[in-house]
Amino acid sequence: MPVPGAWDGTPILSSGLARRKAPIWFISAQSADLVYLSAKRRSGLSQRKAPIWFISAQSADLVYLSAKRRSGLSQRKAPIWFISAQSADLVYLSAKRRSGLSQRKAPIWFISAQSADLVYLSAKRRSGLSQRKAPIWFISAQSADLVYLSAKRRSGLSQRKAPIWFISAQSADLVYLSAKRRSGLSQRKAPIWFISAQSADLVYLSAKRRSGLSQRKAPIWFISAQSADLV
Repeated sequence: MPVPGAWDGTPILSSGLARRKAPIWFISAQSADLVYLSAKRRSGLSQRKAPIWFISAQSADLVYLSAKRRSGLSQRKAPIWFISAQSADLVYLSAKRRSGLSQRKAPIWFISAQSADLVYLSAKRRSGLSQRKAPIWFISAQSADLVYLSAKRRSGLSQRKAPIWFISAQSADLVYLSAKRRSGLSQRKAPIWFISAQSADLVYLSAKRRSGLSQRKAPIWFISAQSADLV
C-alpha cells in the first residue's frame, strides 16, 4: 500500500524508459524528482534479473515499489528495501529473506545488482559503525561482495548531516564523497549519485579523489537529484 505523503511514482515511471525494457534506479533526495539511468547504460545488468532499488535520501518518507515494477520479485516473496538517510530507522526484510541473520540482531541493507538474491552484511563486517549510530548503504554491482563504510572514511560528512552513497562495481573498495566536492549541488538540496555502469572500476567524485584511477580509466556518471537529465 502507498505510504501517506510519499511520492506515488506515477508521473515519471513512464517517462523515457519503457516499463518492460529495464528496471529503473530511483534515488529520492528531498524531492519527488526521480533520477534514472537509461537501459543502454546498464552494461552487465540483466533486464529481467535485477529489481529496482530505491534510496530515500535526507528524508523519512518511504519509497515504495508498485507491484508491476518489481521485476521478478513477487509481492509476497520479498519486501521493498527502505533506506532512510537521516534517521536511525531500521531497514527490515521478511523473515524468509534474511539469509540467516536474526531480526533483532542488526538492520541490514540489501541491494542486489545482478539478481533477486540478497546481499547481506553480518555484524562483524560493520567496520566500527554502531547499529544505533548510522546506517551503511550497500550497493553491490555484479557480485555478492559487500561494500562497507567505516566512520573514519566519511570524509567530512557529519553523520546527522548527509549520508554517503556507495556503488561498488566488483570491488570492496569504498567510494566516498566529501561535502566540499558536491560540484554545484547544495549540501541541503541534493547529493550527487555515482553509478558505475560500464566498467568494474570504482567511481570517484573528483580527479584528486580517484585513488589511483585515471580520468580515462573509469567513466563517472553524475546524476542530479533535481532533474531527470543525466549529467
